[in-house]
Amino acid sequence: MYSLFTGIIQGLAEVKSISKIRSNNKSADTKLCINLGGKLKGDLKVGDSVSINGACLTATRISKTVDFEIINETMNRTCLG
Repeated sequence: MYSLFTGIIQGLAEVKSISKIRSNNKSADTKLCINLGGKLKGDLKVGDSVSINGACLTATRISKTVDFEIINETMNRTCLG
């Protein structure tokens, strides 16, 4: 029997933008920018993981919004793509 973390939805957030990353130096292909708001952002730090629609993403920049960089494999194998 396998254990699976089902997660608890703590809130909803607004997607501000989804854009392609065109730099050859990046391993990621897509940037997702989300407005988490103060309560959801809480103590979030760069490098922390956040589940977005069941896909675990790593925060790469935090300001008024939170950025996540996503590789093509994640886009192809999750509901994000």
